[in-house]
Amino acid sequence: MKRKSPQVKISKHKSVLIGAVLILAGFSILFLSIGLNTKRGKAEVVSPEPETNPKTNTVPSPPLAMTPRPSDKPIVVPQPSPAPESPQKSDDKTATPDVPQSPSVVPPGKPDREKPAVAPPPVSPPAVKKSGKLIFIFDDAGNSLKQAKLFLELPFPITIAVLPGLPESKATAAAVRAAGKEVFLHQPMQAVDLSINPGPGSIQPDMTTGEAARIVRKNIAEIGPIAGMNNHEGSLITADRNLIGAVLDVCIDERIIFLDSRTSSKTQAPFAAMERGMHIWERDVFLDNKPVKAEMRTMIEKGLAIADKKGYAIMIGHVQTPPLAELLNQMYADLKNQGYVFTTLSRMKK
Repeated sequence: MKRKSPQVKISKHKSVLIGAVLILAGFSILFLSIGLNTKRGKAEVVSPEPETNPKTNTVPSPPLAMTPRPSDKPIVVPQPSPAPESPQKSDDKTATPDVPQSPSVVPPGKPDREKPAVAPPPVSPPAVKKSGKLIFIFDDAGNSLKQAKLFLELPFPITIAVLPGLPESKATAAAVRAAGKEVFLHQPMQAVDLSINPGPGSIQPDMTTGEAARIVRKNIAEIGPIAGMNNHEGSLITADRNLIGAVLDVCIDERIIFLDSRTSSKTQAPFAAMERGMHIWERDVFLDNKPVKAEMRTMIEKGLAIADKKGYAIMIGHVQTPPLAELLNQMYADLKNQGYVFTTLSRMKK
């Protein structure tokens, strides 16, 4: 036979009491859950005030600002003020506290446009300074002292080559020396074209070397003292090695310079000088074959190019060309600023 399990009988009064207790417990759990959720929601919205850690005396970093939502006005989450810190030594006069900055907010419709950077103007390389020496010699002085005066007023060293036997030869040479300029004898010599008269005191092709030497010494005595000489005309005489050699012998004796004006491509002066172990100079440019300022400027620029290349240029003009003096006076300051040096052959020799 099966045994029946014993049944515990609960009274009706107790059953009602237990049911009431269970219902009250359920409501309590429900209200507690609602309260906890409410507190948790408030904690997410409002940040608690930062507390100072008593051990480290530091303030925890503030929470990150919430991303502003799109609206007419930007939303900025206020940042908590940092706790005061003890003063620290700094190299700057005013120390800036290390506080994270709130992100800058740009109002809608107003973009933060930066001004375009302006590129600095290009810097041109400095101009290269010139160093060439410029030697200017002005021939045919002696007819008129007034002609020479315009050139004597030039503000740089020059040489005036004076013809012998003319009305104002001696007076012109004296005026040149008084002005502190250099004097040359402009020695007349016969040209290939025999119809050309080179003037008084000239060397002629039928002269002996002795006669040529004597006439040169006579002219030096009239014009001197001089720093040197160059030939006036002379395409026929400079092509004669013996006669031009006699002239060079006088220059050696008098210790003066000889400048070959190079009126002929057949000149024998360089060869006669080599035979004597003598140094002579040669003209580079004639400035006023066409006495027009534009043409003369072109010739001066040609001389500048020669000076740039070989270090100096010898340029010959004539005192009968006043526009040449005016042009050089106008160009002087610019040429000097470029670095060119104005000098004379006697200074070059030293």
